[in-house]
Amino acid sequence: MSETRSRHSGVRASLSFGLSLLLVAACSPEAPAATPTPTPIVLLTSGEAYPSAMRLRQGLMNRAGSSGVVEVRLIASNEVESALADGQADLALVMGDPDPGLWAAPIAQLPIRVVVNAANPLAEVGQEDLRGLFAGEMTDWRSVGGASAAVRIVAQDAELELTAVFVRDMLRGGRIGGSARIAPAGWAAAEAVGEDLGAIGYMLCADMTSRVREIRIIDSDSGAPLEPSLSLFAIAPGTPSGATLAFLLWAQSSAAQPFIMGECGE
Repeated sequence: MSETRSRHSGVRASLSFGLSLLLVAACSPEAPAATPTPTPIVLLTSGEAYPSAMRLRQGLMNRAGSSGVVEVRLIASNEVESALADGQADLALVMGDPDPGLWAAPIAQLPIRVVVNAANPLAEVGQEDLRGLFAGEMTDWRSVGGASAAVRIVAQDAELELTAVFVRDMLRGGRIGGSARIAPAGWAAAEAVGEDLGAIGYMLCADMTSRVREIRIIDSDSGAPLEPSLSLFAIAPGTPSGATLAFLLWAQSSAAQPFIMGECGE
């Protein structure tokens, strides 16, 4: 009898243990399915367009909450088209009008500003005087109605689209004097002008800081302020589709423009 009771106890223990396993299995949540990682859109950008590309990426991160949606790759401007043709990227951002043989879409018009040190009280300069200042023919701010201080020119690389548009639209084909200090980028131009009371420079509005101030440039013919801008385009190896097209449409939207242009878009 003792042996029988022992055997029955063992059976009950086994059944109890088995039921416990079933209950645990029934109550345990299913393991969540792995969320597929989205394939990033590869966006090439020249150095000149890089700040706009990064601001655009940040805006998309704020909107979508993901840092892997767009991968920005910096590349020499003269290598962008060949890299797209080789299939290295989905899109590229470039400054200025692209090759008409490429698929292209406008993204934004980036305002160009002439700036002086924040402590310079001058409010505006005529276009002809601007030509004289940048040519190095006017060497003291008193010649244009400002306080007595030596004029020091801060320019950016002559190969940039920004410089080409500035010379064409604001200097009317004038020249930038040989004594100009050349800043490697917009942020560096803002820093150089912000450190020098007599400095004058040009940059995209998005590169301005609290240490520089815009001065109005008055058109010689109309008397109205000049408002030049630089075109930002997306180019692609073919007509975009899917996620690339969705990104492109968002980049063109009014929601994305403030991110591209920084404080100028506010």
